[in-house]
Amino acid sequence: MADMKNSPIETAVIEFYREEIRQRYQLERLREVREFDVIPDEMLDALRDFFLERLYPPMEMRLRLDDAFEDLSKLLRSPGRLRPLVGAAITSMLRLSVHLPAIITTGIASLDALHETRQLERELMAVAETLRPEMEALQECKRSTKKYRDTMLKLIVGVPEATVYGLIDNVVRLFGALSDVKMLSGMLTLMEKCLKVMETKVEVYTDKDRESMALGLEVLRGGHDLFAQLKPRQFPKLLKGIETVELAWYKRVRAPLEKD
Repeated sequence: MADMKNSPIETAVIEFYREEIRQRYQLERLREVREFDVIPDEMLDALRDFFLERLYPPMEMRLRLDDAFEDLSKLLRSPGRLRPLVGAAITSMLRLSVHLPAIITTGIASLDALHETRQLERELMAVAETLRPEMEALQECKRSTKKYRDTMLKLIVGVPEATVYGLIDNVVRLFGALSDVKMLSGMLTLMEKCLKVMETKVEVYTDKDRESMALGLEVLRGGHDLFAQLKPRQFPKLLKGIETVELAWYKRVRAPLEKD
C-alpha cells in the first residue's frame, strides 16, 4: 500500500510479525518439532537468526533489502546489463562456466522466493487498510496489551486462508532453493566477481546497483552458510520442520476464530 509506506501502521504490522517469528523460532519451541531432532541446537539458533536478520530485519534494513531484491531480479533477467558483468567475471571462474545457466537460474529462484516471503506482510497491510480507524486507535495502546495483540492477530485472520497456506509454501520454497548448496555457492562466486567488475565500471553501474549486489550477496551468503553446516540428509528434515512450525503457528492464530 503506497500511501501507508513507512507509516506508523506499517511499522507496527512489520514489527508485530517479526516478533511472532522470534517467538515461534525460540529453541525450546523448535525442540518440540520432531523433524528438528536431527538438527543441532546451534543450527536452530542460526535458523532463527537468519529469519530475523536476513529475511525479516528491522524496518530500515527491510526497505533497503526490498529494493535490492527487486534490482537484482531485474539485473539477472536483463541480458544487456548482465552480459558485461558475466563476461568480465567468467574469465576468473572458468571451472564454473559450464554450470552458468543453472547458477543464474538458482540465483533468480532464490531472489524471487526472497521477494515472495514478504507477501504475507503485504496482505496484512491490505487488511490493515480496511481497518484503518481501528489501527490508528491502536497506536495509543501498549504493545504488551491483550487488545493490541488481538487486533494484530485479526489482521492475520483477515487474510484468506488459502493465501496464507500459499505463502507458507513460498517460505519453504525459499529454503529449498537455498539448500542447493553447490549452485548457490557458484552464484555467490559469480556475484562477488560481478561486484568487483561493478566497482571498476562506475560510468555504467550506479552506487545503488553496487549496494543492491552487496546486500543481495549478504543475504544469500547467510542462506549458504546455514545449509553448508548441515549434511544433505538433514535438508529435508529442516524444510519439513519449517513447514511444521509455520502451519502450527497459523493454526494457533486461527483457533479462537474456529471456536466461535
